[in-house]
Order: sequence, then C-alpha cells, then structure tokens
Amino acid sequence: MTIKLHTGNQIIDKIDEFIKLGGCIQFKVFDVENIDNSYQTHLEIAKKTLIEISSDWEDHIQKVSKELHKDKGQYFKQIHHFDKLENSGIQISNRDFLGPQFDLTNNKLLIKGVQNFYNIYFYYDTDEDEKNAIDFNKISNQFNFRETDGVSGAFCGAFLEPPYAIKIGSSIFEHGKYFLDFCDLLFSDLANIEVYRWSVDSSNYFDAGKEWWGAHFWTIYNPAKNIYIGAIASTTD
Repeated sequence: MTIKLHTGNQIIDKIDEFIKLGGCIQFKVFDVENIDNSYQTHLEIAKKTLIEISSDWEDHIQKVSKELHKDKGQYFKQIHHFDKLENSGIQISNRDFLGPQFDLTNNKLLIKGVQNFYNIYFYYDTDEDEKNAIDFNKISNQFNFRETDGVSGAFCGAFLEPPYAIKIGSSIFEHGKYFLDFCDLLFSDLANIEVYRWSVDSSNYFDAGKEWWGAHFWTIYNPAKNIYIGAIASTTD
C-alpha cells in the first residue's frame, strides 16, 4: 500500500482558507494505491495524519523559535501513542459523524443564530427569526455523545462552532453555504462517504480539547474522488 499526500491545489487551498478564517479542524488529504483492506487503510491514514500534523507543528516551532531566539524545546511537543490507535477504530454512520446539526432526511443544515439569536438553531436557508427556531435539544438528545466530544459534539459542531467565531459571513445562510460548499469539495457526497472514528488517547495533541470544547479524530474515504481524509480537532479557549 502506497500513501501520498494529495497535491490537488483546489482542496489544499480551501483547507488553508478554512484555517485562516478561524476553523479548528485540521485536515490532511491522501491518495492511496494498492489498498489492503478498509480498516487497515483507515488505520494507516490515521497514523499518517498524526505524523503530518506533527511535522507541520515542528516546522512552525522551528520558525518561531528562530525568530524569537528561543530554545524550541520550551514549546509544546506532540507525542503519539500508536499502540492506543491500533485497535481503536470504529466505523460510524454518516449521521453520527455529522451530528445533530445536519438533517440527513431533508439534507439541510442547522445553524446557530449569528445576528440576534446566538443560542437558537435555524435551518440555514430560512430567516433568522424566532418563528423559524428549531428545537435543537430534542434532536441532540437522539445522539449518544462521549465525554471527549465536549460541547462541539460531532463534525458539524466542530466545524461551525470553534471557541471563537469563525469568520465566514454575517448570516446563517452564508455559514451554511460555506459548510456545504466545503463538504462538496472534500467529501463529494455526504451520503456515500466511509467514516472511522479513532481514539483521542492516541496523542497528547488531543489533551486541550478534553477540557471542554471537544477532541475529535476521524478518517474519511471519499469514493467519488478516491481520496482519504484525516480530520483532527482539539482546542480550548
């Protein structure tokens, strides 16, 4: 099995844009040749994701320490425990991956108000008006979240609700459209992706998110584009 970082500029540029706008999920995209089996491939993608994220972090620390004339040893060092990763992968449904903010039945996204109703959810393509409010608690209670999922819950929550507001527009429609366009580019068809969830005890990268916001580790296969995506998130305020 041969795994290489995907070099498609459109996807890479979109991921970079998302991070610059304040997004907290980090993505790594891979092309895979001579696939072994589903689980083993996802496991190798999980390992490669941690390795690549660590490499990016080391490059950043090297640059910062040089600019500030400081010993890079004083900065946080990512440590991985691949033994805790090996048998931790669980294939999850698209519903559990996306979480309560995505209505798969109607193929619609729920967005927390961004203008006046900051703790109320609406379908993204409606007006942010109290008459359009959705009983989000009723929907959320249908999901079984783990303690490490924190307040961010699942992918939609982690994407759209970092500790500090993501800068993707001033309306719920703009927030929703950005998310859907991003998913269309990266996942192609949310109904057909294959998702595995991995242990967040596999690296100290996830420690910060365990405080309250959430710690997440997914690998996703997009059969339409034949790419694998590693997605990890962990942050605090």
